[in-house]
Amino acid sequence: MQFKRKIGKEEADGSFIFIMKDKLKNFPPENEEFELEFKGDKIKTMVEGVYCECAGPEKPHYHYHLWVKDVPLKKGMNILINGDPKSGYKLYIRP
Repeated sequence: MQFKRKIGKEEADGSFIFIMKDKLKNFPPENEEFELEFKGDKIKTMVEGVYCECAGPEKPHYHYHLWVKDVPLKKGMNILINGDPKSGYKLYIRP
């Protein structure tokens, strides 16, 4: 599995990576802790659904956050996550 994303301001400020709903199947189940390798370090993380009414109170929904508090995210940064449950997950910062 390869997951690519350009980090936005909200993600950088909040230390998370948005996971689109259609990409959730590429990660462990919601709220299940797993390890993400970054520059040789193992970071404990999880995907969490965060309730949101950004489309108005008549259209409540969830945004999915992959928490990466130990990764120095910056707006505009391109990231790549490779992996699967058997081989593990690795996070890369792409040029």
